[in-house]
Amino acid sequence: MNKTDGTENRRLILFSELGIPHLLSLGRVELSAHTQMCLLPHIHPDQFEICFHYNGQQEYVVKEIPYLTQSGDLFITYPNEEHSSGSSGEEKSKLFYFIFELTPGTQRFMGLPPELSNYIRDTLFSAPLRHLRGNGAIRQTLQQIFDLYDQPHPFRVQRIRSAVIEFLYLVTESIRRLPSRPDVDREILAVMHAVEQDPAGEWSVGKMSALAGLSVSYFQRKFKLQTGLSPYDYLIRKKIDAARQLLLHTNTSITQIACALGFSSSQHFANTFKQYEGKTPTQFRKAPPPAV
Repeated sequence: MNKTDGTENRRLILFSELGIPHLLSLGRVELSAHTQMCLLPHIHPDQFEICFHYNGQQEYVVKEIPYLTQSGDLFITYPNEEHSSGSSGEEKSKLFYFIFELTPGTQRFMGLPPELSNYIRDTLFSAPLRHLRGNGAIRQTLQQIFDLYDQPHPFRVQRIRSAVIEFLYLVTESIRRLPSRPDVDREILAVMHAVEQDPAGEWSVGKMSALAGLSVSYFQRKFKLQTGLSPYDYLIRKKIDAARQLLLHTNTSITQIACALGFSSSQHFANTFKQYEGKTPTQFRKAPPPAV
């Protein structure tokens, strides 16, 4: 099942035809702009949902607690647990989500030997964190499932089954090792603070890397690893944050805001703002989000 348009690309695999017990679906979502569509409160009966984000960020709400996932993060929702995106719509981001049936009483999950089935079940249910740093190989493994699904071959089902087992291995290892998001180093924090204080400044990756005292290539890699965002995406998000405040609390014209924040034109500003907020600046000013 596919859905593609100018701002979103969605792909869904339904496992019912493959005959692998307990597996329901694997989805891939790539959003190039804020969709303005909220993920409404819902549950998956007796099913886990595990999300892996590989670009951008997204907010989820479980038991009234908000979680902000970023690139490289795993997010686990437990069976029968209500979850949503709260008041946030689907943000500019890319992710996989995997849904499968597993309860405390499940035996021989996926037809696996009892020892392995119990290990997967017990590790997932005893995880002390639902939001944690994932293994870098998870994206490749989930993409491999899509690739194998599209290839007619006598080994197709068994190779998909093996890839799912590899995914579950990587998830359980991430839980077992409990890696938290890496601490943000002083030089990266200095750049983040400087950009946040002056989002309208004449920033470039070269200027940011010089402030951090790092080479451009190393700075870009380190910034993405520690924040989940590229330096450019972080800068744009801070510009959009500043624009939101000006739109909400001043009468400054949209053209003036665009100029003040360093956008090349009011049209460039409007297009960029809509990518991140799902509304044009004019629409946002006329119908601001409710105060929290």
